[in-house]
Amino acid sequence: MIKDRNLDLQAYKFYVIMKPDVATNSIVAAEDISGGDVAACTLVRTRLDYPRNLLYTLTDNASDTLEGVFTTVGYDQFGESVTESVSVDYDAAATTAGTQIFAEIVSIAYVDSGNATTSDTADVGVCIEADVASFGLPDKIGAITDVESINFIDAGVTAMEDVDSTAVVVARHCIRPSQTVAAADDYIVRYKSSAYN
Repeated sequence: MIKDRNLDLQAYKFYVIMKPDVATNSIVAAEDISGGDVAACTLVRTRLDYPRNLLYTLTDNASDTLEGVFTTVGYDQFGESVTESVSVDYDAAATTAGTQIFAEIVSIAYVDSGNATTSDTADVGVCIEADVASFGLPDKIGAITDVESINFIDAGVTAMEDVDSTAVVVARHCIRPSQTVAAADDYIVRYKSSAYN
């Protein structure tokens, strides 16, 4: 049987990510947690530049005992309601990346372990860490091979990303760059929806 290359090419789509946000506090900025729990953090913005995962940060101005849990409610790239809870232990690391893809944030709550003191703050922004930062695709995929290529443009210089189980997470329908995400970066993803499989 001869496969029609033109029909196969029609199945592919392109998703372009240009000059992404790289701020660690673009969603919640310096929320005062000195009094403990915050039922509803002040949201700087509710819609992300691209569907992606978040970075949760604690700033402990007194010691290294600050611990807490962020609970984020929102919508993913398909408009489905999603929630994630992420623990941050300042003694281990001031920041922790989430795994859920968010396109829109409805609310973020913070529950303190009881160690918050004067001037302690919390921030929420986007994750930019290599192999951790995740960008949600606009369509669902069924296999790593649904992503044919990821073209990385680093301040005008083009390189191809590897397409493997680190770069593509099928369960979250997302890609993960192999380098730290920078504001000057662009990504062109060639993929097909699992509907074509």
